[in-house]
Amino acid sequence: MNSLSARDARRIALCAGSSPFTPVRPGIDGALDAIRGAGFLQIDTIGVVERAHLHVLKTRVPDCPADPLPALEGVAEAGRPRSVIEYWAHAAAWIPLEDWRFCIPRMERIRADGHEWFRVEEAAVAFALDRVRAEGPLMARDFTEQRAGRKGWWDWKPAKVALEFLFHAGALVSVTRRGFQKVYDLAERALPPGLDLRKPSPIEHARRHLERSAVAYGVFAKEDATYLRRDGIEAIETALAEAVEDGALIPVRVEGLGNRKFFATSDALSTTSPLDPHGGDAIGRAAPRHGWQARILSPFDPCVLDRKRLKRLFGEDYALECYLPASKRAFGYFALPVMVRGPDGDGFVCGKADCKLERVENLLRLRRLEIRRPAYASVADPKAIAESVAFAFAGLASRLGAHRVEIECFDRNDEALRAETLRAFASAGFAEALS
Repeated sequence: MNSLSARDARRIALCAGSSPFTPVRPGIDGALDAIRGAGFLQIDTIGVVERAHLHVLKTRVPDCPADPLPALEGVAEAGRPRSVIEYWAHAAAWIPLEDWRFCIPRMERIRADGHEWFRVEEAAVAFALDRVRAEGPLMARDFTEQRAGRKGWWDWKPAKVALEFLFHAGALVSVTRRGFQKVYDLAERALPPGLDLRKPSPIEHARRHLERSAVAYGVFAKEDATYLRRDGIEAIETALAEAVEDGALIPVRVEGLGNRKFFATSDALSTTSPLDPHGGDAIGRAAPRHGWQARILSPFDPCVLDRKRLKRLFGEDYALECYLPASKRAFGYFALPVMVRGPDGDGFVCGKADCKLERVENLLRLRRLEIRRPAYASVADPKAIAESVAFAFAGLASRLGAHRVEIECFDRNDEALRAETLRAFASAGFAEALS
């Protein structure tokens, strides 16, 4: 079995498809590159800073439109064929259209067993399906009902539950979103002609998970390929064995990670220069003079979403705490991970920022900021890291339309790096408050 240093494992990961540092094309085509590279684009409703899917794309894509998803969904006015579709990956997500057939086993399971989150009323299902069939694309708000009693997340009106069941069961698809609400239509009417609708066999489905993991992660363990999945994983061991036998995947051990078996393609293992060959910043701006790059990531970014993988590979124990009561939060409500990569291709999570965009005031508020170096990067130049981080926050503020950035609390766990970061922020002219 091949052996890989931890540094090289990180280098390979940071030039794979899910990495925020991997160059993609500009504009709508780049948004498609980013989704195909990661295999999904997670959807989340939290808008403390900006919608999660837009944050992910704008961290990666040069000249990214305000919202490229309608064009990728093939809405008529965009003049493009559909190339992504909304369904369920490990969570609600847009996925490449070519992966639709690999959703069929989940659809069949839900049709047979029901959805584990909610019960449906058969009459409501039939009513909703008949209306969409007769009237064309509809939204949940097109179904009005008077409901008595408590209303909440698990007390949706029957029509909404029916629409969601039909969506998960594959009878309806979300053709697009309006005001972040799904627009439902019949699958047979909305799916593009000629789309491959063959149900994958268990082994074919498992192979797809491995192919996607190899592209997205560069170096991955079996647990990474099966992360939060229920379907298509029963044949994963067989698929791994076959991929190793025919040379499609090479088993490796990573220094410092015990006997856990990882896998990579020969192309990934031969990667010698994970940096942008054109130089500079992968999202179209000039990099800081030291050659370091930084990204302010969404908590739902595919690079950090699997927290166990993040801890294994980068030693980062990150948690999103917005779902916890305030008394139980260790850091803050909506902490954005800050990731950096050096000129040698190695990188790490160098901290996090509890952020909120104050839209009326055009202010990006950093309610708490932490910038640090992990043990394996303790000798990294603090000035270079600080300048790249300030550069990234300036870019984030600019694209959000924030004219000011204020730091309310800056942790003192790395004084040298903290001092350099404050100097870099001051040079950028936007760190106006620090208590």
